Amino acid sequence: MGVEQAGVAWYSTLNEQVPEDRLARVYAYDDLGSHLALPLAQFAAGPAVLLLGLQATLYAAAALILLATLAMVAPSIRALNPKTAEPLPASEDPVPR
Repeated sequence: MGVEQAGVAWYSTLNEQVPEDRLARVYAYDDLGSHLALPLAQFAAGPAVLLLGLQATLYAAAALILLATLAMVAPSIRALNPKTAEPLPASEDPVPR
């Protein structure tokens, strides 16, 4: 449930904050980073356990998750304001036919 809520918030923010002519490129970089992060982290887990031990690796992973969670409540992120929709001119029909 948390992942879905984060996804809705992320994509809503992208659509509101990124100019339309740059949105495709931002989506492409977002997907690239998302698809690379998991396999790289899984690849690094084995050597990390060998170097640090299982318990230290688990604590390091928990610390990274905590830092990422704290970054989401940073003032710069919390200060994003949604853009308000501009009203349609009175002469236009709001319902396409």
